[in-house]
Amino acid sequence: STAVEPDAPAAPMVTGGVRSLSVSWLAPGDGGSAISVYTVRYCNDDDTDCDADDDWDDVEVSGSEVSELITGLEDDTTYQVGVKATNGVGDSGWSASASATTFAKPGAPTGLSLPITDLTISARWTAPTDDGGASISGYTVQYCKKAAGGTGCDSDGWTQVTASGTSKQITGLSPGTTYLVRVAATNAVGDSDWSDQRSAITADVPGVPTGLGLPISGNGFLANWTAPTDNGGSPITGYKLRYCNDDDTDCGDDVNWTVITTSGTDTNATISGLDYETTYQVQVAATNNIGDSDWSASSNATTASES
Repeated sequence: STAVEPDAPAAPMVTGGVRSLSVSWLAPGDGGSAISVYTVRYCNDDDTDCDADDDWDDVEVSGSEVSELITGLEDDTTYQVGVKATNGVGDSGWSASASATTFAKPGAPTGLSLPITDLTISARWTAPTDDGGASISGYTVQYCKKAAGGTGCDSDGWTQVTASGTSKQITGLSPGTTYLVRVAATNAVGDSDWSDQRSAITADVPGVPTGLGLPISGNGFLANWTAPTDNGGSPITGYKLRYCNDDDTDCGDDVNWTVITTSGTDTNATISGLDYETTYQVQVAATNNIGDSDWSASSNATTASES
């Protein structure tokens, strides 16, 4: 019998990828002459109506193959794909078209929160619901100091770090500083838009203790005070007392002060071993994990007479 053109292939199977389409099809009847080549055509369905021949691009594939990877396409774009077969007699008709959409960049992460521990921001967020068709491979976190009186970054701009999961500790920050933070997701196509920006303020040194009292106890004082109302965002870990002999020295010079350090949250301490009948200046400061507060105003008291 005389050979004829091949049958038209059935509509191909098309799967979107990273700027690519994976196309496969079933070999049609060859019409009595071996298929020498397939032609795969594709059309950007988002930009054109795919009605005119010049809307399509062609790729030729050996007749021994029944699949093709089409590359160099646009992200997040739907393409129509058809295929025809050719043998020694001529061409089949085009198959019915099938469509698929290439992978996109992921959606933006959501739910960014910024718990603070001292000088560390423990940024956390929720993965985007839309991964764009390709698995999320990681995240980029940006942070900066907020400009004084503004809504954006200061002149130092953004610092960038990466994260493999949905959290990142941002360390080495400055005390008492407002930071802006945002995060983006990454897949094989690229980076998402930035998440909504959030702000957080790092801890600072405590406020100054108040109400320093100095009940006299022989040649010393039973000092007591009121804890500062502001712990700076970090728990108070202790206090420092310092005293200076106001009768003999210039208490304006730091070297003339003696410092006592306490630990814990007790707001009292004993100062002993002083000179009798001598006036002392005493000050107190609070300590947290960031550092020491300023010294309180001086309280003055005179030790008892030696009996």
